[in-house]
Amino acid sequence: MKLFEKIKSNKEREIRFLGLSIAQYGKKEENGAKITYFDLFPKSFEHKIFDKILSILDKNNDYVIFTRAQGIGETYLLSLFVDEIIKKNKVKNICIITNRLILIDVWKMFQPQIPIHFISNISQKELNIILRKQKNKYKNKILYFHQMMIKDAVNLLENYRNNINVEPYPDTLRKYAKCTNYRVIKPVFSKDDMEAINSLNLKLNKFVFFNIEANYIKKLPDTFWENLTAKFREINYDIFINTKDGVSNYGISANLSIPQAVYLASKSKLIVSMRSGFVELLSQFDMPKHILYTPEIYKNTSAKKLMNPYSLKHYPGVNSNTIYEYDMDNEKFQNVIENILSTLEAK
Repeated sequence: MKLFEKIKSNKEREIRFLGLSIAQYGKKEENGAKITYFDLFPKSFEHKIFDKILSILDKNNDYVIFTRAQGIGETYLLSLFVDEIIKKNKVKNICIITNRLILIDVWKMFQPQIPIHFISNISQKELNIILRKQKNKYKNKILYFHQMMIKDAVNLLENYRNNINVEPYPDTLRKYAKCTNYRVIKPVFSKDDMEAINSLNLKLNKFVFFNIEANYIKKLPDTFWENLTAKFREINYDIFINTKDGVSNYGISANLSIPQAVYLASKSKLIVSMRSGFVELLSQFDMPKHILYTPEIYKNTSAKKLMNPYSLKHYPGVNSNTIYEYDMDNEKFQNVIENILSTLEAK
């Protein structure tokens, strides 16, 4: 523990002595007005976050998991080992909290019986800067933050970039949570989600599902998707293009929720997807799944290095014979297209 420490949160600062908050100062907003302040012996930034979380809980909740991860894949994996957390910690009344609305849809597909609530007044930046421990005891409740503290996540990505101690990411995440096993859970869909796809102008008995976007890796050129979709049209297949805004120049698209898109994908003859968290939600399906890797956006980590830890073949409940993965930096696009078509014919 450091003797003195300065914690930053937006335009505010906190001075700690032996881990205790002794002063806070800076600029903040109160009742719509910006004020400059200096407080002695205040409640810590961390405890202020905890109080915000507790304010929306049922008083009976004894264990709270805050899904602070940016990606939906981490929430999916959490849903597969949360039962072990409950059993190991003898949890009586668990609750999930998130500051990302999209994660609610993911959670309800795989753990609909565990309540999840949205909190809007805690930013991702606050969590990354202020949080120091993954598991915290506060006011007789356990607050667990999923997936990793920011420093651990940064170190892990550096290891991936440098090929140091690389193991499958699902194993890393499970071990970080001190869990031993994943439980394979099939997604659950509401009647409304299942009925939503009937309104699409799509041959539901003869279509392929493409997921062309990813937040973490670089885009593929338009020509790849144009050539791929042209090949499927030649054999009279419809093509559904999954996008954030429901608009695409390559095929049929619609503004679907996460569960609706997952359900639609489950009805397809074949899936082609950029490597993203979304494709993890499709990993247990039986049709051929072609996963495309490109370099990381932020530090240009190669596709090959990303394939080592993030291969979908490492994920729970996956039939590896249905997974085809490509380093798009070192593959000829035409060869990839031909291989995708060949698996459709084999099926």
